[in-house]
Amino acid sequence: MISRAYDYENDIQKLKLFPSTLKDNALRWFMGLAPDSITLWAEMERVFLNKYQEYCRVKDKKDELFQTKQGDDESLEDYLDRFLFVQNRCGTTISVEVAKTIFLRRITDSSLDMLNLMGKRNVNSLPLDEIVELYVNYS
Repeated sequence: MISRAYDYENDIQKLKLFPSTLKDNALRWFMGLAPDSITLWAEMERVFLNKYQEYCRVKDKKDELFQTKQGDDESLEDYLDRFLFVQNRCGTTISVEVAKTIFLRRITDSSLDMLNLMGKRNVNSLPLDEIVELYVNYS
């Protein structure tokens, strides 16, 4: 942490240094706080985390979904379970259409071929929940 590098140990020093670690919306939020409304570092941590922690988590969860890919030796069932788990953790921050696109672009060609055979057509035209149901019904 920056405060340790500068040997800032007390609350006043940490609170003075804190704005220099912010940018954009976070800095505007901080500058909008009433003067001297926060006098303890623990209080600043609590208020800041209440404001921004969920935003950071959502981004990390989105990134995780976008990076989810079926492994070469991973079964379609295992990948589907893992993908749906990660999608569920993202909540409503990712649209179903985007999730379907990610899922279909990140599976192996053989798994996509299998899904197309099960559906007796190109599954790209199906909603994600129908693709999942198609696989569940045939496995």
